[in-house]
Amino acid sequence: MAVPSWWAPGEENGILLYKVKAIADRWTPEIAEKMAKRGYVHYHEFVNVETGDEHEYLVMWLKHTAVSSFEFAPAPMPMAKHYVTPGVDFGFMPNWDKDPTL
Repeated sequence: MAVPSWWAPGEENGILLYKVKAIADRWTPEIAEKMAKRGYVHYHEFVNVETGDEHEYLVMWLKHTAVSSFEFAPAPMPMAKHYVTPGVDFGFMPNWDKDPTL
């Protein structure tokens, strides 16, 4: 039995979809806007491994550069579905609307 593709239906599992660059920086509304214009539309919080607490202001900004054309349809987040062409994916699951009070 074939297992369905998790991120790109119709593509083989294990295929290279993106090259990812990362920058550790603060999160502020101004930095989020600057990063989004550069293609860093997605971030991950730093988490303390002992307590599970998120870092107060530091995040890892991610830029996803597609290596081919495909339909991006992440199983856990259907609202992020979109068609991708080679180059920076400015539509990659944006989440830079973090609490502006930080």
